[in-house]
Amino acid sequence: MKISTAKVVALGDNETGKTAMLRWFLSGTPACFVDHYTPTLGADFCILEVKVDDGEFHLYFWDLNGCTPFKLLRRYYIHGMNAYFIMFDVTRPETFEHVRDWHDEARKVNPKATGLLIGTHIDKVQERKVSEEAIANVARELGYKAITVSAKTGEHCLDALREIVKILAPQDNGEHVALGRKDLYKVGLGSNIPSNLGNGSFNKIASAKVAILGDNETGKSALLRWIDGKDFMPDYKPTFCLDSIIKDVGVGITCASLFIWDYNGLHSIRNIRAT
Repeated sequence: MKISTAKVVALGDNETGKTAMLRWFLSGTPACFVDHYTPTLGADFCILEVKVDDGEFHLYFWDLNGCTPFKLLRRYYIHGMNAYFIMFDVTRPETFEHVRDWHDEARKVNPKATGLLIGTHIDKVQERKVSEEAIANVARELGYKAITVSAKTGEHCLDALREIVKILAPQDNGEHVALGRKDLYKVGLGSNIPSNLGNGSFNKIASAKVAILGDNETGKSALLRWIDGKDFMPDYKPTFCLDSIIKDVGVGITCASLFIWDYNGLHSIRNIRAT
């Protein structure tokens, strides 16, 4: 079975439903919806395994805080993404007006990544202020597909996930995205992973964040490439602030997901390293 991996980033103003959307992706049901709003502190992370026609996708989702003070930090998470989605609230026109800003922020750092526009809170029919026509016009202008959803009711959430899969694998029509409880698990950095969730091959899933530290030109990136199974590069190129890989290692009946971070060694970015 073919297994592909991809880094997907959730962008958009705060309170547009990014975290709620990822909660739905991870559970496949609106039962996980939480009415009270809790802002994401910097960034959150989760893994979603999605079965498609010819194999399996391991999607590594980053849920980023939408506040302006986090803009500098966000660029380091946007760097290296394969796809992204920009979310806005159809009941708050200002969040829709900011879509172009999010588009510019994403493309400036990573011009090759492809995105999707997702309008949220369509369950609030009486409060809706952004029309489907306006959404279609902006999507056409910026070169995106667009979809409107409700994480509260689950309406069109699976369709949104299918669209993300189609971005990553254009040859797959997205019609056979399977969501099974044993095929989904969330990993929050620093969190405990429920031992009863797994992919059927392991009895336990563990996770750990591993940081590679040291001065520049000491071989940190070369070590990361070796761990990732890539060839050695003799020409030195400094790490752009930070780089990361996710390595799944089977140890007995345990599957350990190692989140390995390679940090630039310059003194000037020590505040970034502290995250």
